[in-house]
Amino acid sequence: MSGSNSGSYSNYELKLNIFNNLSKEQVISELYRCCACSEWANRICSRRPYSNMNEFRDSCDDEWWKLTSNHWKESFHGHPRIGDKKTLAEKLSNLKQTDEPKGSVDDIGWEEEEQKGASNASIEILNQIHSGNIEYEAKYGFIFLICATNKTAMEMLIQLQNRLKCTSMHDEVCVFVYMYVYMYVYMYVYIYI
Repeated sequence: MSGSNSGSYSNYELKLNIFNNLSKEQVISELYRCCACSEWANRICSRRPYSNMNEFRDSCDDEWWKLTSNHWKESFHGHPRIGDKKTLAEKLSNLKQTDEPKGSVDDIGWEEEEQKGASNASIEILNQIHSGNIEYEAKYGFIFLICATNKTAMEMLIQLQNRLKCTSMHDEVCVFVYMYVYMYVYMYVYIYI
């Protein structure tokens, strides 16, 4: 969803109305883009229509915390590894090849922007991130996730190296909280921006 925060409250409600009137398939597709968990997307879809933004946000919040750790891990696997340009390019290419449904409220701009900091990184830094990603996934059983927006590749590498020092349980809790925030922020952006 391109735009700015300058819209009026009625504009937010209009976007929520569009969301409420999309087909089930369109809603699932839109929700899955911000949180790649089919159970969560189906639950949010099934609670439509939403009468206001508070109800929508409360539903997103409520359904996120009802998920199991396996559902959360499903959402993790829907994200390309940080610095993995090939996977990110394939994901974006697949999204661009599909026809955007009538009434859709967004293009893929935020997905392209999220890893922007890795796009100008040196090969050395990208190789270190790649190696760290492999080590991280082997150690914890899921990919390294970070809110990459406005972070340089070096900042992401430092966070990756720091998290590799964590115990599995500690890191898993950190990532679950992160994914909740990630889902919440992107659902907020989805409707408000």
